Amino acid sequence: MKRQSVKKAKQMRLEKDVKKLVFARSEGLCEACWPRGLPLRPATTKHERIMRSAGGDPLDVENCLAVCNECHTWIHGHPTEATEMGLLSPNSNPSQFRNIQ
Repeated sequence: MKRQSVKKAKQMRLEKDVKKLVFARSEGLCEACWPRGLPLRPATTKHERIMRSAGGDPLDVENCLAVCNECHTWIHGHPTEATEMGLLSPNSNPSQFRNIQ
């Protein structure tokens, strides 16, 4: 088995810490259910509003949301609607997000 680099291991630890902070902020509930008009469900994954490919920072807590699998799939399948709700952004400026809670 190939060993993980020290740099990659550090990055993964930091991302895990950010996920804990995001889930604590949301109290373990999906932050996308409410804007979509759905009953709140437990969050299962960390979603980045500005994707890495668009310059998003996975270590920026303000760029991340705790979401359930259903909402995560919906966000990426409906980018226009998700952007209008503040759940996704092509912009690289996280300060443009409104508080969705």
